[in-house]
This record gives sequence, C-alpha cells and structure tokens, in this order.
Amino acid sequence: MVKEQSAQIIGLHHTDENHQARMDRMEKDMDELKGMLAEYRPERTSLRISALLGLTGPTPVPAAAIEQFAIWHNLDRQTRSSFVNADLVFTAQDEAGQPVYCAVEISWTVNQRDLDRASRNAALIRAASGQPTYAVAVGNRYENDLVWNEVNWTPLND
Repeated sequence: MVKEQSAQIIGLHHTDENHQARMDRMEKDMDELKGMLAEYRPERTSLRISALLGLTGPTPVPAAAIEQFAIWHNLDRQTRSSFVNADLVFTAQDEAGQPVYCAVEISWTVNQRDLDRASRNAALIRAASGQPTYAVAVGNRYENDLVWNEVNWTPLND
C-alpha cells in the first residue's frame, strides 16, 4: 500500500512539473503574441513615445528605407538582418523643431535583448545620419536587472 501511494505521489509530482512547463510555454507564447499586436500599431505607438519624449510630428520610416540604409552602410549580414527587423523606426521633431530619429523595440515583456537592439539600432542611425537618435523600449513590463544604457522606457498602457 505504501509503495502504491509513493508511486502515485511521484506520478502527481511529475504531472505537476509537466503542467507547469506547459503553462510557462503558453505564457511565453502569449507574451510574444501581445508584443506582436503592439508592433501593428506603429502610428499610435510613435505618438505615445513622442508625447513622453517631448517630440512632435512622428512619421514612421518605411521598411524599404530601412533596408536601403542597411545596404548603403554595408552592414554585415547578421546586423543587417536584425536591423531591418527593427520593430519601429520613426522621425520626429524636438522642441526646437530639429529632426530626430527613434529606434524602437516592442515586446510585451522587455528583456535585455530588446534593450541591446534598440541601443544598437539608434547608434547605427545616429552615426549614419548625424541626427540625434533615441533608443526606446516599449512594453507592458520589463524583466529585472536590465542594463538600460540610455534606452528610454515607454509603457504600452498606463
């Protein structure tokens, strides 16, 4: 009887571990889907970022222009692939009416990879254009212990 109960307890523990792993995968998948939904609202997202940074007149940079930028600046394949996959790049004007760029990464839960990509993309644009460029991370929340390195935070929702 005791052996039987021990086997049942072990079986329940194994089932609980499998259930928790499945729930973790589902949560990660849902976070990705929610982040993708935010990416499909570039006008709204750029307006929100602009308001928080004190910018006006945001205009998304078309994907074809981002690709041309990557080609003209002879980015290596891996950097080019990542750069053209930027979630959002837009131009706007600062309070003095001067042009600025924003390089944005959008995720439901922002992680270090998002911050690093936003920072790298902003640096590439700044170096090539000579214009001030903001790196921005947008999300519902962010992981703990991130190194922000001048990346601006914009929450998806207040």
